Amino acid sequence: MPPFITYAILAAGTLINIGFMLYAGEPDQLWWWPFFIALATWSLFPYGTVITVFYWLRQKPKSQLLLTLAAVLLTGSTAFLLHESLIANPDPQSGLVFVVLPVYQWIAILPLMVIVSWLQR
Repeated sequence: MPPFITYAILAAGTLINIGFMLYAGEPDQLWWWPFFIALATWSLFPYGTVITVFYWLRQKPKSQLLLTLAAVLLTGSTAFLLHESLIANPDPQSGLVFVVLPVYQWIAILPLMVIVSWLQR
């Protein structure tokens, strides 16, 4: 599988995440931007980890497949959960999804990262 597919999937997930943050937040207010930067850093950290590991292991076909699966899990879970919590079922506490979602994403991709590191031995 070509590496650009995984990078495109991760880029789509990143843009979906940032787009929902801008949708749910108040980007026209100056006070909002420092919080956005901190929250974006936290919520995009799983994407950065997968991108970094994929870059290091881009020559290993088995690792590429598992990391592409991790990218699909990240992007799919982001799109589904953010849509469900912010658009389909809006609630005053829906913004907390940006704090909790990276934890669930880490739980989902951590076993894949362990398998990838095991395959490299």
